[in-house]
Amino acid sequence: MYSRSISVLLDLAGVTNSNKGSEGLLLDHFTWDKRERMKTPDGDFFDVDWSLVNSKDDNNPVCLICHGLESCSDSEIAQELAIACNNANIDAACINFRGCSDKGAECNLTARGYHMGFTDDLLQQITNIHSNNPNKRIYLSGFSLGAGVVTKLLADLG
Repeated sequence: MYSRSISVLLDLAGVTNSNKGSEGLLLDHFTWDKRERMKTPDGDFFDVDWSLVNSKDDNNPVCLICHGLESCSDSEIAQELAIACNNANIDAACINFRGCSDKGAECNLTARGYHMGFTDDLLQQITNIHSNNPNKRIYLSGFSLGAGVVTKLLADLG
């Protein structure tokens, strides 16, 4: 397994807050391309924000980004990783854990919240992507609590 720190990846992709001369997209101007609301089997929902390399090409690999505790797709680190992924021709999708969309502005429908051991929504998103495009390569990335969710899911799946 090969790993690099996020700062190295961002440097390679030419992404920084003050990097006004970069040919890549500046964080100051980043917006997610679309939001997808996923209904869950227990009657709740979570939102997934997408940054697509090319909206006409469904064959690009995708990196699922899992944010940290009390964060969301609005966090700089999630957006910086999305830019780095797009610069590498990889679509990015940030899963907003339950109750975290728009910095928690919208409450969820059930009492079930997210925590480091809660992998159901991530697995549902992976399954959804795979069922729509079985040959699509899926990468997982997580920060802080999100890294714990990714690690637990991988351990559960063996």
